Amino acid sequence: MSGRIVTFYSWKGGVGRTMALANAGVQLARRGKRVLLVDWDLEAPGLDRYFVAADRETASRLSLTKPADATGLLGLLTQAAPGRSLEADSWRRRCIAVTLPELPRSSQSDPPSPKPQPLDVLSAGLGSVDYTAHLQSLSWEKFFAEDGGGWLERLRTQWRESYEFVLIDSRTGLTDSGGVCTVQMPDALVFAFTANRQSLDDGLTFLQGVQQARASFAFERPPLTVIPLLARWEGDREVDLADAWLERIKPLIAPLVDTWLPSGIPVQRLLERLRVPHVARFSFGEPLPVLTHSLSDPDRPGLAYDLLAEILGGAFADAGRIIDPRYRPPFDPMQATEADIDALVRDDDARETATRAVAASYGDQSPTLVALLVRLAEAALRVGRLNLAEDVIGRAVSMARAAATAKREAAREKSALVRALLLQADTRRMRGSLVEAMLGFREALDISRTLAEADPSNAAWQGDLSVSQEKIGDVLRAQGDLGGALAVYRESLTVRRRLAQADSSNAGWQRDLSVSHNKVGDVLRARGDLGGALAAYRESLPVRRRLAEADPSNAGWQRDLSVSHNKVGDVLRARGELGGALAAYRESLAVRRRLAEADPSNAGWQRDLSVTHERLGDALRAQGNLGEALASYRESLAVRRRLAEADSSNAGWQRDLSVSQSKIGDVLRAQGDLGGALAAYREVLAVSRRLAEADPSNAGWQRDLSVSQERIGDVL
Repeated sequence: MSGRIVTFYSWKGGVGRTMALANAGVQLARRGKRVLLVDWDLEAPGLDRYFVAADRETASRLSLTKPADATGLLGLLTQAAPGRSLEADSWRRRCIAVTLPELPRSSQSDPPSPKPQPLDVLSAGLGSVDYTAHLQSLSWEKFFAEDGGGWLERLRTQWRESYEFVLIDSRTGLTDSGGVCTVQMPDALVFAFTANRQSLDDGLTFLQGVQQARASFAFERPPLTVIPLLARWEGDREVDLADAWLERIKPLIAPLVDTWLPSGIPVQRLLERLRVPHVARFSFGEPLPVLTHSLSDPDRPGLAYDLLAEILGGAFADAGRIIDPRYRPPFDPMQATEADIDALVRDDDARETATRAVAASYGDQSPTLVALLVRLAEAALRVGRLNLAEDVIGRAVSMARAAATAKREAAREKSALVRALLLQADTRRMRGSLVEAMLGFREALDISRTLAEADPSNAAWQGDLSVSQEKIGDVLRAQGDLGGALAVYRESLTVRRRLAQADSSNAGWQRDLSVSHNKVGDVLRARGDLGGALAAYRESLPVRRRLAEADPSNAGWQRDLSVSHNKVGDVLRARGELGGALAAYRESLAVRRRLAEADPSNAGWQRDLSVTHERLGDALRAQGNLGEALASYRESLAVRRRLAEADSSNAGWQRDLSVSQSKIGDVLRAQGDLGGALAAYREVLAVSRRLAEADPSNAGWQRDLSVSQERIGDVL
């Protein structure tokens, strides 16, 4: 997963920006996050002093490993070759590694704290030979003229791939390096300010310019998420002035936080919690109060730094609870369980109440509301309410399209639109409207490709792209265009291979990769390319084996493994390699037997078991081993008889039963047991007649009836 780059910026110096960054970075690393701190304040550096020149109390809690190269960021920039590749070691060897203590536990009942990660610090390089001369010779104009922007993009990508958080200490005011730190590099920005017009008003004006610059930047950049950090606060001493300034500050910073602060949390509450009190003790030296003092005392800076780290660490998702522990969020479709959503599908009034509540809290065209409608439509499809699903997903598409059109920079809204379009097209495909489904899938593909190209590091957008390609392939395959289907399946496979390689621990990406291999294999098999199909299935098989071995309790992974074994077996049997086919089917059988025994009430697992028994029988029969084939068919028959008796109205179970009886009859007939074969065929006839009479318009059932009659005639 890609990390986040957060710039700490202030219009004026002396507000405690660097101290906030150092302390927040320490707390993120103590929470188990991989963190890099970068001192980009080249003209007035000093971030590293919080660690290398710490006071005795702080130093006793730290362990440092010096960098192999002390020239720091300036040395990296001085030696940069914008037109060439960037080796990760060029910046790694310049980092200080800081080992930190664990977070304290407030009580023994608290869960154990995560293991702290080493904190990496890339200093500016002050103190290295010729620092001043190198700084004076650094020309940003020349740097960017020689494709320095591209070099910085590569550096940004490497940092995001290597760390969960990169915190950059930016130069104050209007500078070239400050522009790099605020426009090109970050995903979010902490705006440190004090209660004066220079710091606040001029800083906000600068941020407006930053957002405008990002909108027209050479590389795609969404609007910055901004966290305001009120610093050097002395409101407890000057209460009247403090109240007046808070009233002035609130409307100015409200627009900065409306994208992440829940509407139920007043801006006043944010300012009360996320402000750094001025404490004289911490104005001496370079302190890290998060290590030496209370993290819960509002009169100490450690609380604000810790809250800031917690908000960043949770990617703003739990900001409401962090700012106000009493906060209870409205219905959250992203956190709701499947049972919660299913309950809403069953209760029309509850569904409308939840929808209105989410619209009131997040906006009537918000991605959150669209996400709720998508989940409701998915649940409606699960229970067979196709009409409801179509109505709900139609609303979601209309909302998402309006939101995506209304905003110039609407990446979240476009991503929500993609999800809605995909599901709407799925419902159309279920209706048999393949042309309309294809239109929806292609619109989703166009949007997801634009998003993915704008930010190749965004795994979710890459995933949406691969899903859109896969869905188009499914429709092309259903339309008989196997060549077209194969082409888009391979495009999807390419994307999924990159995702799986980038994050080998992500089981979802790994499974998606295996699905793509299987879809490629299915089309190759349909085209008669058994060798290519076998190769594709064998690419899928080890992925699924790893998933199944990593989580033996995951029935879905286990079933996927059995499906891959069956696919390999089917191709080997078609190629006449019966020994290999038998081995594959037996691997599948072992998995499916375990699943069926673990949950005898699961009809799906039971049917899967019967299918593999049947395939094993087919391979044995082709091998000439009629005795073992008969035994396998009878194993399949026993399972299918139980299913058919448990649900006599299920036409699929009834037909499966007749297929097993028919195969048994065929083997008995081949063995010369005509009486046994006749009895089996008569059982087939009875089932086929019931199905044909129940649905005279079903040509398949009518055909089955005629075939069963013909087989009886052959024996007689």
